[in-house]
Amino acid sequence: MPRHVWLSGLRVAAADDGPRHLPAGAMMKRAGILTILATVLLWGLALPLTAHGQTCTATASNVVFNSVSPVSGAAATANGTISIQCTGFALGRARVCLGIGTGSGGTTMLPRTLTSGSGTLNYNLYANSGYTTVWGTRGASGTSYVQLDIPMTLGTGQATVTVYGQVPANQSAVRAGAYQSSFTSAFTEMNYAEYVLIGPNCATLTSPVARFPFTVTANVVSDCVITATDVDFGTRGVLAAASTATGTITARCTNGSPYTLSINAGTSAGASIGNRRMQRSGGTEQVSYQLYQNAGYSIPWGDGTAGTSVLSGTGTGTAQTYTVYGRVPAQITPIAGTYVDTVTVTVTY
Repeated sequence: MPRHVWLSGLRVAAADDGPRHLPAGAMMKRAGILTILATVLLWGLALPLTAHGQTCTATASNVVFNSVSPVSGAAATANGTISIQCTGFALGRARVCLGIGTGSGGTTMLPRTLTSGSGTLNYNLYANSGYTTVWGTRGASGTSYVQLDIPMTLGTGQATVTVYGQVPANQSAVRAGAYQSSFTSAFTEMNYAEYVLIGPNCATLTSPVARFPFTVTANVVSDCVITATDVDFGTRGVLAAASTATGTITARCTNGSPYTLSINAGTSAGASIGNRRMQRSGGTEQVSYQLYQNAGYSIPWGDGTAGTSVLSGTGTGTAQTYTVYGRVPAQITPIAGTYVDTVTVTVTY
């Protein structure tokens, strides 16, 4: 007769090689332990892993705005790069978190500023080519901390990220000069950690720390933008008496930069600075006239030759408008027609 031994309700047959059966309570306890162990293992894969010899380093290039015009109406752009090298990582990848502070030029990131003596130039650094995401530091309102995930091959990985710089247009008070802001170690920070499945949150990843110093520079140039309106003498019958009309020249030049405005002799045949002429469209007949800087018609506006003068000014960064006084002296009236001359205004700065 087979012999049986009973232990806590578990039947064990001494001569039975068949499957063993656990009571329901024992199975539930074992299953619960396995579930807890699996949960702990998976949670561990989401935590940053650190080990001796894991290192990420970063080097940054300077951001150089070569030629910035504060009056052109166009923004200036320049790019830099941050190159990252990671070694000693045994697992799949590294999460890298990059922060950039205010720089030495100012105390805010919205906007950042470059300095030249007591002068300042607004600009910013962005994480995207559309210049909408300001690259900032952890927790800084209105900015973004940049996150990268770098895959590892044999424990090594690398990546390069672009820093997008932009100087906004129309900073009228800015003077010409060399502007800069230094991003020393105090203004840059890189944190990193190894992970397998789920990377750590950059908002809470604070160590280890690496730095990537760089400099932002801008060369603000003297520049001028000019526009002009026509001098239209209207319709005249006979030219027995002098006729007058006015136009304007508007100059917008870099604040503090000197400039001159000159007017050439025009395009009519035989004309000179001292004796300008309008010519009949489709013909050769001409009418003499002159352009002046003053309402008294005593300062002919030309190029500084033949008794004429150029107009001198100093830029304010805003529009400066000058009146051009035109005068047709009394003369023999030519045949009827439309008389035209085209002169060129040149700004020198």
